[in-house]
Amino acid sequence: QTGFATETLAGFRLGAKLTGTDVSTLENGIKRFSRVIGEARVQTGESRDALFALGFSLEEIKNLDAETLFKRAADNIRATADASDQADKAFGAFGRSGQELLNFLKLGSQNIGGFVGEAKELGVAFDREELRKVENFNDAVTRIGTAFKGAFQTAAVELAPFLESFAVSLTNAVKELPPVIRSWRPAFESAFNTI
Repeated sequence: QTGFATETLAGFRLGAKLTGTDVSTLENGIKRFSRVIGEARVQTGESRDALFALGFSLEEIKNLDAETLFKRAADNIRATADASDQADKAFGAFGRSGQELLNFLKLGSQNIGGFVGEAKELGVAFDREELRKVENFNDAVTRIGTAFKGAFQTAAVELAPFLESFAVSLTNAVKELPPVIRSWRPAFESAFNTI
C-alpha cells in the first residue's frame, strides 16, 4: 500500500512517460516516500529529517495523506533554487530514485495533478470500483480463453485417432500420384506432337 489513489498513480505513470522518467523508478520512489512517511510518523531520525527538509511540520507529517505530502514535496523541490539542494531533498525523501525523479518532481503539484486529469480523459485512470470492473472483465476473458483452449484440447484428444488414420491414408494416396502422373507423359507427348 502506497497511500495513493489508483487513478492518481495512473496519472503519475502517464506523467513519468511524458517527461522521460522511467515508470519503475517512479514506482520505487513512491514506495520509498511512503516508507519514509511511515517511519517519520513514529520515530525521530533520517526519515523525519528528510521531511522536515521539505518544509513539513511534525503535525503535517502525521496528519496529511501520502498523496498530499508528495505533491507538496514536489512544490518544495520546484521552489528550491539550488540544484544541489534539490538533489539532496529528493534523495532524502525518495532514496536512490530521487535523482532520476527530479525532472518529474520539479514540475510541481499543479502540473503533476494535470497528468491525473489527462489520464482520466484518456481512459487509463480508474478509481477502485472501476478498476474492480476492469479486473472482472479481464478475469472473464481469461475464463473464455481457457474454455476454448480446453475444448480444442478435448477435440484434439477425441479426434486424434481419426485424424491420424486420415493423414496416413492421404499420405499414401499422395505417394501414388507421381507414378500415375509419369504414366500420363506418353499420352501428353503424343497429343502435343499431333497438334
